[in-house]
Amino acid sequence: MSTSSIKPTNHRVYPCPNDKKLSLLKQIIEENKNSKIIIVTSQDRSSLKESLIDATSVEVLNDDELFKNEALKCDLLISLDLPQKAILYIQRLSHTTSKALLILNESEQKLLYPIETLLGRVI
Repeated sequence: MSTSSIKPTNHRVYPCPNDKKLSLLKQIIEENKNSKIIIVTSQDRSSLKESLIDATSVEVLNDDELFKNEALKCDLLISLDLPQKAILYIQRLSHTTSKALLILNESEQKLLYPIETLLGRVI
């Protein structure tokens, strides 16, 4: 497993209620439309993929799909949730070359501490 090489300034958390995540996600995609983007979730991705059908530079994957393709890289990795184990999030980070964003609701934010412990820094 590789560790995160992204700079702390390029690793951000966006607190966001679930009902606003899609609109925030679309805004982030628009602001980064010249970047290769991977959106990853531990949930079912099919409805999200349908909502983003016009976003051509975006791949929507679940954790299993992402981990099966170790060579897959992106400029921007967007996590719509956190996996239950912090080490799985660290594996997500190994797929980005530049930036990582977390879009989390209030209840998901409690899962940040173990990740920050593994990274050795606050996100």
